[in-house]
Amino acid sequence: MKQPIVNIVKQIMSVDASSPCYKKRKTGSIIEEINPKISCLKETELDILGLLYEKEHVSGLEVLLNKTLCYDSKIPKHSSKIQPLARVLDYFLDFDASEYQEAVDEGTDRVTRFKEDVNNIKLSLTKAKEATFETVRHLLLDDISRDEDYLRGMFQAIKWNGIYGFGEKLIYFMLENRKGTSNDMVCRQLFRDFLVMCGLNLMDGESKNKSMKIGKSVVTSHPELRCCSDEITELNMKTVMLVGGVKQRKVALPSRHDFKIEDLYPYDIIGQHGTNLLLEIQDSCFEKTGDEEDGRSLVFGAMCVGTQVIFTALDMSKSHIDAVKQLEGEDLDVLGVIETSCIFYTRPYNILKAADRSEMYEPLLRLACYQHQIT
Repeated sequence: MKQPIVNIVKQIMSVDASSPCYKKRKTGSIIEEINPKISCLKETELDILGLLYEKEHVSGLEVLLNKTLCYDSKIPKHSSKIQPLARVLDYFLDFDASEYQEAVDEGTDRVTRFKEDVNNIKLSLTKAKEATFETVRHLLLDDISRDEDYLRGMFQAIKWNGIYGFGEKLIYFMLENRKGTSNDMVCRQLFRDFLVMCGLNLMDGESKNKSMKIGKSVVTSHPELRCCSDEITELNMKTVMLVGGVKQRKVALPSRHDFKIEDLYPYDIIGQHGTNLLLEIQDSCFEKTGDEEDGRSLVFGAMCVGTQVIFTALDMSKSHIDAVKQLEGEDLDVLGVIETSCIFYTRPYNILKAADRSEMYEPLLRLACYQHQIT
């Protein structure tokens, strides 16, 4: 990895390199760049800029998404069109799969478990293939006359473009994972198909790299995937959510209730993802207008490690964004950049587990409705 642009040369508080980045913000100064460009800041450098991960995760993806409501984001909190589609996904995808790193128990080896899991997935795909709108009508609202045409169209899209695509990619991912030949690209495609199944349109992150001048250097961002609003204004696409840090490598994470962002340390995904959020916030859909003191922006993200996904949201004031962009290598306190901005995050959701997927369907369908301007 290249030497970073910026380097901490003075710190008022000592920095322990093993300390998680969410602790009390350190102040210091940043000197001129060593190289003209870097792809991401380290978590300690985000800390100096006042970008802090929260100490505790929020209680769920739904809670994280509700942060947009104060931005008048028009993401429906509840919709008669969303809950029925979430129930359809639950109905067809009611299976768990395994990582196949070790035997499930003394009497079951990895090959046996793999065959059982693949058979369960294929049974679900067969159930979806044979289903019609009438056979799943009981999963929808009692009175669907108002939205029947919409629900019929979405059912067909979920059935063919969604469930089949995700199911087939999941079997391929499991096969590669069992053989030990899976890689970041295979993992990335699996998450892409999962998000597509939930109604989101995605583009490769490399299709538009973002950059920001911090001090005398340029920081660049290379997210894996980007979800943008269908509405294009002034030839500028606004971001709904970005996906960064899709890594196949294994990280032993604690239980869902005990997870903290520091559990990803020392992996570079923390700094990389924070940089992606910082650079993307300039083009976020979610903005609160007002003067410089009151204006704020919010951007959603997701970082994927193995088969687990952690959803994030950076909430940042316009004044803080401007202060970071205007940084010229002086002490942050001298520049007045003493405010902080929070990066909220959820606990990890494992897309191999039916219960975890079930918690994601409705919030992600809400994002999809916002992306496609469906109310």
